[in-house]
Amino acid sequence: MSPCQGRPLERLGPLQCTGPADEVQRVLQSLATALGPLTTGLSSALAVVHALHLGPDDAELILTVPPHCAGARLSDAAFHALRFTLPDRDIYIRHPVPQSE
Repeated sequence: MSPCQGRPLERLGPLQCTGPADEVQRVLQSLATALGPLTTGLSSALAVVHALHLGPDDAELILTVPPHCAGARLSDAAFHALRFTLPDRDIYIRHPVPQSE
């Protein structure tokens, strides 16, 4: 069995966001546009976004998809969307920590 099969790729629970509400909404819209073509089989383009934290100097995005399960392509698309939307911030994209079984 593939290490990606049997793992939920969609977020379980609510999307966690911090930062100015209008800016969060603008970034989420940009992410939805960028991730849409890569997430066609999921409930929404933002289903792979676990959390978005916007600070004055940086932005952190946590994706639910591990890097080896197409997460690299999603990370790349998300990074470019964030860089375009937030050009003066440091961008950090993280993935879930593997759970030992």
